[in-house]
Amino acid sequence: MREKIDLLVNFCSYGHTNVTDEIQRRIRAFILVWVSTTLIMWFYVFFSFAVYDFPTVGIGGFIFSFIHTLVPIIYRFRPSLTIAGLIISLTALAFQITFAVFNGGIHSPSAIWFTAHPVIISFFASKRLVLFSVVLNMITVTTLTYLGQQGYFPDNSLSQSLTELMTISSLIGLDIIIATYTLVFIMTTETKQNELEKRNEQIESLMRIIGHDIGNALSVSTLTARSLEKFNHEPKVLKKLGLINKANSQISEITHSIVQWMKANDKSMNLQISKVSLSEIIEYINNCHTENLYHKNIQLNLNYENSLEKVNILADSTALRYQVIYNIISNAIKFSPNDETIEVEIKTNPSFVSISVSDCGQGIPNDLLPDIFDPSKTTSRYGTSGEKGTGFGLPIVKTMLESMKSSISISSTAKEDGYDKSGTTITINIPISKKTS
Repeated sequence: MREKIDLLVNFCSYGHTNVTDEIQRRIRAFILVWVSTTLIMWFYVFFSFAVYDFPTVGIGGFIFSFIHTLVPIIYRFRPSLTIAGLIISLTALAFQITFAVFNGGIHSPSAIWFTAHPVIISFFASKRLVLFSVVLNMITVTTLTYLGQQGYFPDNSLSQSLTELMTISSLIGLDIIIATYTLVFIMTTETKQNELEKRNEQIESLMRIIGHDIGNALSVSTLTARSLEKFNHEPKVLKKLGLINKANSQISEITHSIVQWMKANDKSMNLQISKVSLSEIIEYINNCHTENLYHKNIQLNLNYENSLEKVNILADSTALRYQVIYNIISNAIKFSPNDETIEVEIKTNPSFVSISVSDCGQGIPNDLLPDIFDPSKTTSRYGTSGEKGTGFGLPIVKTMLESMKSSISISSTAKEDGYDKSGTTITINIPISKKTS
């Protein structure tokens, strides 16, 4: 069956230019719908000739079904899925109306098929044509009802038993259509998902290659600039070399952030969640960023009860220290003025440990705060000493924490929003291990 569908798809797209994977997928869906509706229509053609004493319904059905059958040929010479969908839908609608006229009007079992037309159109056409199909159905049903009430239709030409057979066949046929549409939807969704995953893998692979190559080139540039500083002491040259080193540092930070973001979102990456002593984290906080703190003359105060050093938490020690805490304290330093103080407070309750980092920096404006964890939104700003942000820091932190069954919250005030004081507090909550050392 699949081979025959592929033959029809190739037949329809033969000779057409720019037939993309998306177009081929839509042609395949169109063929599946066309096959199911064509088989059902021809069934009713033979049914009409068999049950009616006159050929009117059968001949009408034959004409509409014949046009319906020619749709793939029409598409080959006029490649428009909108036109194909309209022909499929309107020929079926015309046949149903013909059937209904001689089988009870709006009370005909075939009237149930009117509901299928907007669904058929939706696979091939625009929203306007879907709306057109709905309006057309409403007009058709209203007209059939009015004409039936006025006595313009002949009496039902089918016996009670044949009408019941018609009802059963209509319900079965509708089930077939619904099943076909569901199958098409599932196939289309799975194909798109597979293509999306493959594309993401290609992008990630490309980014890793780019990150690696940039890192190599950056190392050469940085080493060359530093070596030139040793042999050339002219102020103008040293100033230019300083700008080169600063640019190299920013490129390195951006590249590192991109690599870390990709790692944080890599489904194949398994964090090693284990029991981590809080004393290890406390020691890291006391010793990290000492150089950056020194350059801006910022004091970091760490407040906690001594008993917390015996508490164990559940986390990936490396990710918690070098991705989460590193980024949070780095941001606090970056956006704090010189000679300020950063407060780090560690608290605990029966289920988790809270680590809060508070600064008196420039704060985050209200219009940026809702998007601060979204890497696709522009929220990065310059620090108080001109430090350039990448916008990846906090999204990486959030992703890492969620992978460790932990959470993060942020509160901030900015003078540009009318507050007298500005600053930011970021709090992370990490589960406590049930066993303590």
